[in-house]
Amino acid sequence: MKKTAPIAELLEKANHMLEHSAPELAQGREAIATFISGILSDSGNYKGFGYLDLSADNSRLYGKECRVFFYVAENLKQDYRKFEEARKDA
Repeated sequence: MKKTAPIAELLEKANHMLEHSAPELAQGREAIATFISGILSDSGNYKGFGYLDLSADNSRLYGKECRVFFYVAENLKQDYRKFEEARKDA
């Protein structure tokens, strides 16, 4: 049984949910963004984030809609792409 989840997998799932979840789930997206930000920071993999919609109201840290994308650290990119491809193939 697998007891840990790779950070790249968590990041890929978070980025996917932040981009594709229903519009009314802004509070959930904010929780996801805060969670993954902490995981990335604690593991030394935080490389910042960007707004997916620059025309949206981005007046709060993650913006009112919380449509953000966390950048992928160089050492996570290969695994991140693997999880991204697995999602496309599913």
